[in-house]
Amino acid sequence: MMVSAVAAMQRRYRELSMPVVIMAGTEDRVVNHRKHAVRLHHNIAHSALRLIPGVGHMVHYAVPGQVVDEIETMILHSTQAGSPTT
Repeated sequence: MMVSAVAAMQRRYRELSMPVVIMAGTEDRVVNHRKHAVRLHHNIAHSALRLIPGVGHMVHYAVPGQVVDEIETMILHSTQAGSPTT
């Protein structure tokens, strides 16, 4: 059911207005980062893409510090821009 749900959401990607950072490991054996993360990045105009070399599917376990850094950066930019963070 997940595949069909995600497919149904695709047409709404361009409506996203919040900061979006897409992180993916280049050694992911579950999901092809080019087919999914790179394509998603191209579909969300204002998104940032962070490909992590040598990391697999569980980016948040492999490089938790980088994930936290990206979250903190988004919060900082949102706060500086006057956007609500909650």
